[in-house]
Amino acid sequence: MGHHRFAVSIVTTAAFLATQIPTAAFAQSSAQAEVLFKEGQQLMAQQKYAEACQRLVASYKLDPQPNTELLEGLCFSKQGKSASAYNAFIDAASTLPKGGDAQQYAADQAKALEAQLLKVRVDFQPTVPSGMQMHFDDEARPRDKDFVGIDIALDPGEHDIFVTAPGKHDYTKHFTLDARNSPHQLIVNMIDKTKEELATEQH
Repeated sequence: MGHHRFAVSIVTTAAFLATQIPTAAFAQSSAQAEVLFKEGQQLMAQQKYAEACQRLVASYKLDPQPNTELLEGLCFSKQGKSASAYNAFIDAASTLPKGGDAQQYAADQAKALEAQLLKVRVDFQPTVPSGMQMHFDDEARPRDKDFVGIDIALDPGEHDIFVTAPGKHDYTKHFTLDARNSPHQLIVNMIDKTKEELATEQH
């Protein structure tokens, strides 16, 4: 398959793409990652996107290949997860061979998704507590004060925010993000722990 035909097929549909790209093009160093990747391809061809995305994410965790992330982006976009798709395409575009069809496709898809991104902005009253950390849903890495007061892109739907800070009670809030309330503003007011509570924690 020539480069031009590859570029055309990749634009068609994610299901078609999943059946057309040879597995050899996505050589995986981990046998388990390759098994998961193949399962993800097959599930995408069957339009079972939730199961496919799960396999692709697991494959990428075992063996982080940019082509796997590219397919993740396609899978997330089919689920309507614009932020997850955008992040996957951005990461893939930064690591795929420069000037290639796949790299250009990833960059184009990321750019097209920018206007669709839904965002949340977190502010604190009265001030941001020292040592504050927050994360959304099941994020592995917490976000610090640098993420306060800026637009953060999240997928449409239900979310939870968790905020912690030394000397403060934990803060949690459930919210829904959609096109009607984006950017969605969250005001966090963390309550101080009492002296008694702090003393109990030290014992």
